[in-house]
Amino acid sequence: MLGRVLFGLVFLFLGVNKAMYWSLSELAFAEDFARVVQNAVLYDVLQDGLKVLEAYSSWVLGGVVLCEILGGGLLLVGGGTRVAGCLLFFSLLVTTFILHPFWWFPPGEQNIQFLLFIKNVSLIGAALILMESSPSRGDATT
Repeated sequence: MLGRVLFGLVFLFLGVNKAMYWSLSELAFAEDFARVVQNAVLYDVLQDGLKVLEAYSSWVLGGVVLCEILGGGLLLVGGGTRVAGCLLFFSLLVTTFILHPFWWFPPGEQNIQFLLFIKNVSLIGAALILMESSPSRGDATT
């Protein structure tokens, strides 16, 4: 129960923080997204799809924020473990590959980005565990 509360608090805080400072979050997310698209074009990887997503980066960020707040909130109130896991999985997948693609960073920044990437991969694993978990006591919405 304590692990669930702590995990939920992390994502609730992240989502609320992004929402409270929307302009800064949107600017940072758009810059990170532009870097991914620029590097993807450089390597000729998924160019068209990423360019389309880049045009809607504010919507993507909004989806991430919504998933973080709803997923974290569900974990805090003790309901919807599987739904919460799914929401957090989506949020983490998007942010991991947009914010921390360490392989596209300059050598001086690659180490910290690698650590952040690996941290997020472990959180993705935790979200997958939540998605596979059996309903908790009183959890009627899984």
